[in-house]
Amino acid sequence: MEVTPLTLLDDGIYRLELDLGLIRAADDDRRGILDDDGEEDGVYGFEFRRLFGDFNGDRVVNEVELGEFILHFRSRIGDPRYEFAYDLDGDGDGDVDPFDYEILRRRFGSSL
Repeated sequence: MEVTPLTLLDDGIYRLELDLGLIRAADDDRRGILDDDGEEDGVYGFEFRRLFGDFNGDRVVNEVELGEFILHFRSRIGDPRYEFAYDLDGDGDGDVDPFDYEILRRRFGSSL
């Protein structure tokens, strides 16, 4: 599946719940995910957040993200500095370029 901004979650706080009665290991062993989320209900749940451009997960797009972005700027697939997370334009071009910078600039100051 090609990942584009349309296939990603909107900014927000989400909860993922896994019904442990439906999950099996490849050898059908029931060991694996434990229901240790604080509720004894057979469902493992946890919250996570998504803020486009928030690379470090602190719920804000600020100078820290800009500094991280600069470390990857003008890199492309095959370059050790390239990481998909900084290729923000979602066009599948495989590079971190001025178009990605413009997206980050517009997101600057966003928060959850």
